[in-house]
Amino acid sequence: MKITPEQEMELAKFPATLRSLIATELASCNAIVEVGHSFPAPPAGAYIKLANKVSTRARDNGDGLCFYD
Repeated sequence: MKITPEQEMELAKFPATLRSLIATELASCNAIVEVGHSFPAPPAGAYIKLANKVSTRARDNGDGLCFYD
């Protein structure tokens, strides 16, 4: 899955662990459907919403990541 230059700029601001997870998801045919800067991101943060749930690793908290539905 290719991403737009705008998505790439936003993704560059994310922590390395999260960037790695997103890159792995995109390589396994998941897709970015939304990039935003409001809820659920903190006031100074951003979020990326994927088309499908994370499937390339267990959805367990750890390694700097917290999963929730």
